[in-house]
Amino acid sequence: MTIRREYVHSCDPERLYEIAMKEVEPYISKFNVKITRVSENIFEAKVSIFGKGTIEIQNDRIIITVDSSFLGMPGMKEKVEEMMDKYMNELIEKCKAQS
Repeated sequence: MTIRREYVHSCDPERLYEIAMKEVEPYISKFNVKITRVSENIFEAKVSIFGKGTIEIQNDRIIITVDSSFLGMPGMKEKVEEMMDKYMNELIEKCKAQS
């Protein structure tokens, strides 16, 4: 099952990426996340057997796609969407505050 979410922002894409990487570093280590930069603004992430996703940082929006069989479990898709929304809104606000 796949989730695709878009978030509008007004931050510099590179600045947003830098802040995001600082914020997620503990989770990258804890969950052994593998992140690969596919192009200038597109990143792929893989979390062992749990799933994979892409993050595309555009000038005015961020597009996140998550693909995992675990999203088919009852209530899981909604919970992941809620967590994504909360995290991305906090990240965008933090970026605005530091600009």
